[in-house]
Amino acid sequence: MATESISPEEVQPGDNCSFARDRHANKLMWLNLWTILLFVLGAAVVLLLIVALVLFFRQDLASGAISVAGSAVSGLGAGYVIGQRKVAKEEEETADRIARRECKDVPASPGTRNTRVRPLGLG
Repeated sequence: MATESISPEEVQPGDNCSFARDRHANKLMWLNLWTILLFVLGAAVVLLLIVALVLFFRQDLASGAISVAGSAVSGLGAGYVIGQRKVAKEEEETADRIARRECKDVPASPGTRNTRVRPLGLG
């Protein structure tokens, strides 16, 4: 489901609530995307390590070494994704605080809940 974003130029004076909600939804979407990517990279690292172990047990050292190198590279990539997810989480929390402050007198729009989303139980 696509949502339309509100640019800062379109915000009418006194309409900071809708802009704050839109910004929070955008930051929450990025937090979810980084979390999904982290999960996918973690699964890839685990699969590569399993393949490396199988190849080493079969005494195919060259293929096993290549597989271990691939796992190391994937692990380094996961470190970058973890850093980006932390930044996204901080931005989402800031956007949530701003949205709560700007919208304290405005009832929640239909379909929104007042609870925090915790993708995969993280966050």
